Amino acid sequence: MTQDKRDWQKDIRPSVIWFAEQMEQRLKENDNKDGWEECDRMFLLNRLEANYHSLWAKQQAYGACFDADGTIRKAANIANFAMMIADNARSTLYPDTPAPTRGTEKWDIPRPIDEWHEDVGPVLWWTFPIEEPPYCGTPLDGDWPEYHTHWTPFIVPFTPAPKEGDNQ
Repeated sequence: MTQDKRDWQKDIRPSVIWFAEQMEQRLKENDNKDGWEECDRMFLLNRLEANYHSLWAKQQAYGACFDADGTIRKAANIANFAMMIADNARSTLYPDTPAPTRGTEKWDIPRPIDEWHEDVGPVLWWTFPIEEPPYCGTPLDGDWPEYHTHWTPFIVPFTPAPKEGDNQ
């Protein structure tokens, strides 16, 4: 793989340019957050997988009520997480671009409710001081308690590989 300069207006398909613009729009909507350069690869993979499952579920439920805008937004989120993973991996291919490092993720730092967006998906919701277990879900849920003020990411684990000899 090389990093060559290209005439993007000539060499890149219009649909790819359009989708890249959708991706950039989604990134700009989240400029208030830390960048991905120091994110743990598994965190990014988990977010990609959670967005994929959300898109899959929505596609199954749409039927005649297809939501083109929501589909584009969710697909751009998925592509952005894939781009972040690739961008972080790129630094290992090019020695002049050092690989980002990070000791721990900010999973335990509560974020205020106004930093949550439906594309984040389900999270753990807290009240302070902590006097009860967190609510798991989104403010869009029918049983949303409405008094939670902060959230932390809910990391969805990967499906474990089948054990040898399992017929599933």
